[in-house]
Amino acid sequence: MARKPALKTGFAPHEMSGFIEELTREATSGSERATILVASAHADELLRRRLYGLMVDKEAGAALLGDNATAPLGSFSARTQAAVALGAITSTEGKCLDMVRGIRNIYAHRLDHEIDKGSVKDRVLALCDLVGPLSDVEPIRRENPLQRVYAAAVLALMMGLMVRLMEEGRANTQKPDESAPDAPME
Repeated sequence: MARKPALKTGFAPHEMSGFIEELTREATSGSERATILVASAHADELLRRRLYGLMVDKEAGAALLGDNATAPLGSFSARTQAAVALGAITSTEGKCLDMVRGIRNIYAHRLDHEIDKGSVKDRVLALCDLVGPLSDVEPIRRENPLQRVYAAAVLALMMGLMVRLMEEGRANTQKPDESAPDAPME
């Protein structure tokens, strides 16, 4: 049986620019649905990497995170709850991610929603209010369609996580070889 590839940890700068480019492209020329699904997929992947990077036993960690919703941490919701409980993200970031997931679920399961109407608009504006202390999205909010505002809010939320993942990746490459024998104690 072929061995599954390991989950990714860390986050390289070129991946950050790719994420920003894809989200910007969708927010400026794609559909509302595409913007929301792309943003939430990237947020979920960053969260998965953050959790996997904290796991000591990578094989057990991969099984916990799984590649489907039946794994113990296989859903966006379960990963968010675990990340908050472990201190991998703040409770405010957890609330924001739950809002991103909720908006994603509306667009993933229903066809009759518009981002600038009704409960979806209220959720996007609530997300902006929560993200506000993390980053200044207010000027963007005043001058752009709500689709772009949503993308900016998710991007602002994810920037902190991206930076932590890049730092984690650097720290992991600088760790001493753990398989080397311990130095004798004096």
